[in-house]
Amino acid sequence: MWVRLIITLVLVQYLNGECDVCQVGRAACHSENTYSICVNGKASNKVITCPTNYVCTGEKYICYPESHYDPICKPVVDLDAYCTATGKPDNYVNKDDPTCKTFIYCFKNGATGLLQGEIYECSTKKPYFNGTGCDSVKPDFCT
Repeated sequence: MWVRLIITLVLVQYLNGECDVCQVGRAACHSENTYSICVNGKASNKVITCPTNYVCTGEKYICYPESHYDPICKPVVDLDAYCTATGKPDNYVNKDDPTCKTFIYCFKNGATGLLQGEIYECSTKKPYFNGTGCDSVKPDFCT
């Protein structure tokens, strides 16, 4: 199981500096909802999963409700690879933003012809991305 966790972490590319680092709460978050207790400043080999709908924050109680806290260890998405995989320039839901205030904008680079991606934020007048564009109405799938 420990090998499977390491492979998963490598494949997802957890590059955030807060991942796998012992925090104030004496735990090291390995993903959005897994952690290990730290002993003498080093994470133990026992990986613990937060309760359902809780995220690892590394604070005093380690896991907190995802509706009120952000995890400190988030997967880093290669936006260019994501856009290349979609195969076409367009706007896409940013699944790392449950508030729906940002979206992924995929566009063709004029110089290279390759698809690239950037994170864009919706305006204050239309703050929510609904899957196709920014809107004043918050979609049901957003927090």
